Amino acid sequence: MVSFSDLRLSELKDNIGTYGKFGIGMTKEWAINKGLNPVMYASKESLFTEKFISGIEDFSNL
Repeated sequence: MVSFSDLRLSELKDNIGTYGKFGIGMTKEWAINKGLNPVMYASKESLFTEKFISGIEDFSNL
């Protein structure tokens, strides 16, 4: 699995076990220029998730 997180280097020590043993660092500007986005988590039952799924369904029905 590959995922990207908007994690500051100053937060690395506190999160080293959370994301695994390896990582690749890059500037946010570089990632944005390459079309990458940070991971975004949402609750299955949240209003955001409901609206997001609804929007995708509406888009696919065009």
